[in-house]
Amino acid sequence: MLSSQPTYPSRSPEFMVVTAATNYTEGQWVSVNGNVGIVAYKVSSGADALLMIQGQYKVPCDSADVLAIGDLVYCDSNGKAQPLIKGVKPNAVCLGASASGSTTVHVLLLPHMNPIIDAGNSAFVTTGKNVEVNTILSTCFAAVVTALATHAADERLWCDKVITAGAITVEREAGTPTSGLGFSYVFIGY
Repeated sequence: MLSSQPTYPSRSPEFMVVTAATNYTEGQWVSVNGNVGIVAYKVSSGADALLMIQGQYKVPCDSADVLAIGDLVYCDSNGKAQPLIKGVKPNAVCLGASASGSTTVHVLLLPHMNPIIDAGNSAFVTTGKNVEVNTILSTCFAAVVTALATHAADERLWCDKVITAGAITVEREAGTPTSGLGFSYVFIGY
């Protein structure tokens, strides 16, 4: 006798099987215990749900949000794409723009990446050449630091992505550093 729903392994590079927390509809974007995907077919609460975890999909978003191509988004508890905020793992990248008033956005799911983004502003408080920036990450695999103002020396900033005692050291090149140089940072990792 054939089952009405196909049998799948619990995970592959393209999909995973989770227990439905509520009734799901086909095409719904859901987050179940940190696993995010698109529901492949309608299922009832408590049943096995097949989540597609790779690919391009149109997902719901808030009509007040303006999303641009390349923006990282996460799936909120209502199954809507939300602009990424500090400390939240991105679940998708926007492949299309979503103007104010739009209720859907075209995204590419990020199934295996799911890093944490730590971003903010800081400043050199002395004329020293480095400053420690506290981070929520335990591992950093990418970092961008950008001066918020241009000084006479057009200072270049960098960091080595090494986390020591909960902080990443940001350094600058200036021959005569300017006190109080502000900068923005984006650290990506886990």
